[in-house]
Amino acid sequence: MPYLHGVYTSESPTSVVPTVNAASCLPFVIGTAPADYAGDTLVRCRTWQEFKSNFGAAESYTGADPSTLAAFGRQWFKRAGASDALFYVVDATDLADDMSEALSALDTVYEQFGLVVTVVLCPRYGKDYATEIAAKVQKFGSGWWAIALIDLPYTWSN
Repeated sequence: MPYLHGVYTSESPTSVVPTVNAASCLPFVIGTAPADYAGDTLVRCRTWQEFKSNFGAAESYTGADPSTLAAFGRQWFKRAGASDALFYVVDATDLADDMSEALSALDTVYEQFGLVVTVVLCPRYGKDYATEIAAKVQKFGSGWWAIALIDLPYTWSN
């Protein structure tokens, strides 16, 4: 009987989960849309042009109380040159119920878009819902977590 020297390996099947393609920063922005907006509640925009086509008056929107999504969109796409963001449209008059629905929608982003949210923002209203947002980003969906950016009162300008 021959004697075998060396290292021997064997392979056994495993249930390894494939890696997820995650952007370096994928914001989930909860906010109000321009007054003439009548589209979907959850919107994915990849470019400034796509953002403008979804939210219409975003580039020229002016006034004392502009849409929080328009203000963020200008900063994210136009000034920072970033791409890909998710926007959840809420109604400022019924914000408490809408905020609960928006945070619940965070659980469905991976199933709908195959993306993992890394940052959750709620411009202008985040301070009022800081506890709920912070609790939600600790674990959502299938065990993902994100960073919550809570803002202080601020006056948006063009």
